[in-house]
Amino acid sequence: MTIQANPEAMPFGITAMIAAGLAVLAWRRVGRGGGVLAASFAVMMAGEAAWALFDAIELVVGGLGVKQACFALRAAGASAAVLGMLASVLVYTGHARWLARHLAELAAPMVVLTLLAWANPLHHAYWSSMENRRIGGYLVAVAKYGPGFWAYIAYAYGLAAIATALLVRAFWRSRGVFRAQAGFMLCGVLLPWVVNVVDLTRALGFTHLDAAALAFGVTGLAFLPAMFRFGLLELTPVVWEAVVRRMEDAVFVIDPRRRIVGVNPAGERLLDREAGAILGTDAARTLARWPVLAARLEEVGHRNEAGFELIGPGPDPDESAATMYDARISRLGGGPRDAGGAGADSFGWVLVLRDVSASRRAEDERVRVLREQAARVEAEAANRSKDRFLATLSHELRTPLSPILTTVTAILERPDTPEPLRAAMEMIRRNVNLEVRLIDDLLDLARVRGGKLHLKRETVDAHELIHRVAEICRDDLRGAGLRLAVDLAAVHHDVDADPIRLQQVLWNLLKNAIKFTPAGGTITIRTHDGPAPARPPASLPADRGGLPDDGHASTGGMLVISVADTGIGIDAQVLPRIFDLFEQGSAESARRSGGLGLGLAISRSIIERHGGRLRASSAGADRGSTFTVEIPTVPAAAEVPTIEPSEPEPDPALAGRRPLRILLVDDNDDTRNSLAELLTRRGHDVRGAAGVDAALRAADSADFDLLISDIELVDGTGLQLVQALRTTRPVPAIAVSGMGSSDDLELSRAAGFDLHLMKPVHMPELEEAIARVGGRPASASLVGD
Repeated sequence: MTIQANPEAMPFGITAMIAAGLAVLAWRRVGRGGGVLAASFAVMMAGEAAWALFDAIELVVGGLGVKQACFALRAAGASAAVLGMLASVLVYTGHARWLARHLAELAAPMVVLTLLAWANPLHHAYWSSMENRRIGGYLVAVAKYGPGFWAYIAYAYGLAAIATALLVRAFWRSRGVFRAQAGFMLCGVLLPWVVNVVDLTRALGFTHLDAAALAFGVTGLAFLPAMFRFGLLELTPVVWEAVVRRMEDAVFVIDPRRRIVGVNPAGERLLDREAGAILGTDAARTLARWPVLAARLEEVGHRNEAGFELIGPGPDPDESAATMYDARISRLGGGPRDAGGAGADSFGWVLVLRDVSASRRAEDERVRVLREQAARVEAEAANRSKDRFLATLSHELRTPLSPILTTVTAILERPDTPEPLRAAMEMIRRNVNLEVRLIDDLLDLARVRGGKLHLKRETVDAHELIHRVAEICRDDLRGAGLRLAVDLAAVHHDVDADPIRLQQVLWNLLKNAIKFTPAGGTITIRTHDGPAPARPPASLPADRGGLPDDGHASTGGMLVISVADTGIGIDAQVLPRIFDLFEQGSAESARRSGGLGLGLAISRSIIERHGGRLRASSAGADRGSTFTVEIPTVPAAAEVPTIEPSEPEPDPALAGRRPLRILLVDDNDDTRNSLAELLTRRGHDVRGAAGVDAALRAADSADFDLLISDIELVDGTGLQLVQALRTTRPVPAIAVSGMGSSDDLELSRAAGFDLHLMKPVHMPELEEAIARVGGRPASASLVGD
């Protein structure tokens, strides 16, 4: 075999080495993010390397047979280059799935035509003749091509046209780094075919060199910037078009020189600038509106990239509130990282800014709601604990007062009690009643603040209540040396109210006036008709619809009740908070009044629950004060004619006059003994028991007409006792307890008690209760408080 040192072979040899190097480089990226695109590019460059190599060998050897073999082998290389090029373009432009389905169909014609070149000596259809000519002193093979070659050229040009069309479309639709990628690839694809057209048409004269092989080498070189400068094998327009451009997050592609080479529409909106004004600019300067981000971008590549939170301006310049972003900087490149976090072959970074303001606000709101719920649960638990504490405190305070009151009552009932002792006992009883009033105020406070102040409303004559309160306070007025004037001028004085609670308010107001009025002063209670309010009081319960509980329609007017005194008055600074809890005015007033400062606050709550209003006024110190109640009026209750009974008088036991056999249960010996003595004096047969077991034994040994029991007992509860008795021998039952909340009353009723009285019990109250339940069957239960 003749070897000739033809210098024309050198460009082809260099092209072959460059193409082989690019093939190896691309193949190494197949497993590091390049995928199918890298593999296709590697095939293209390997085919180009073979094509240029056999062109170089053909120019070096002199034998015609070897030259013919090189012609056939370079056809195989050219086929691989063309197919690899088309595959690269298809993958790059998002047609990888189509390529996978139709690869065999695309490759089959090229394979057939290549085999036709190899079998040319049999049919001479690829080239009809080939001869060695001496050109420039060297033997060069010159072929006369046949129809097989032109079919090969036509098919190859068809594939090139498809690749060109796809790249033109990608170039037109892309921006930034992807337009640069598409531009370099388009130049690389067009160049060899333009050169080949010029060569085959001999537009520039005859040449024996295969210029298309050299041009394909330039194609590989043109792909180099697209690969290394713009990340061709890592980030393709398919990803950008299908994912990044449609993302709501702002995405910026940053090159190794920290310039922005790609931005999606969300990024344009964030910066309020077109892509053309953003691309090519320094990333840190362009994003200087976020100083923290700009500082991170200045250091990018020298530290490990990670996600971080960012607060700064949002896309809307009219928004005054700062926007919170989740910022992430990710490295582009598959090489290993060094200690600083940079990659050995990193060619840029992707910055993603996600607006998380709404989600953070939602999370903050959720946390706030959870905290509020937890605080509400904690507050409710604290309120329940406080209510339980107050109820227990009430019980513990009332229990020792009960034997005191009953003992005092017993002494006062004796006709032989000396007058000095009677006066002392009256003093003790007054102070016990005062202590009970303070305990009741504490319980009322708990009911008011817990929304458990229940009203039993009915049509009430307010004038009658005023006379009753005045009678109750007669001794207090006389003892304080005060004159009471009553001027009841109201025509409409019937109100829909809880008589006990309204009497409590009037009693509080009159007692306050007595406390703060010096001897010789005057207290005046007046009433008159007032106009209807401009609108229903805000405190009127919503379910009332402006009507009383019993369904009586309001007359539209208001009853005005005023309690005025000539006492010490109210300082102007104290007046605005006179109805606040625990408010007692000055230190002197507190010493004079005693108490806890709860009466006025509770009274106002009671009146507001009735749909009314309680006000205070004073001209100043030592000029007296006036408290005014306004409450809606209702029509007077119709008087029902009394029908004289034609039957004999009812059983005196129903009125409490028949002696009863009473089982009295209380674990406090003093209370049990003193109360038993009072009941025995009234003719009842009383047997005492200290607990549940003793009471059940007593019930087994004798029959009783009535059970009077405490709730809290040493070995159980009165609730358990009455339930046990009701299963075998129903008996009327009265609970006498220091516990008096609405829950306690409900538990008493559910257990079977007919009435529930609060300790310390007054004998007139207990006698009335005995009269109500002592002579009727237990099935006719009636719960009271």
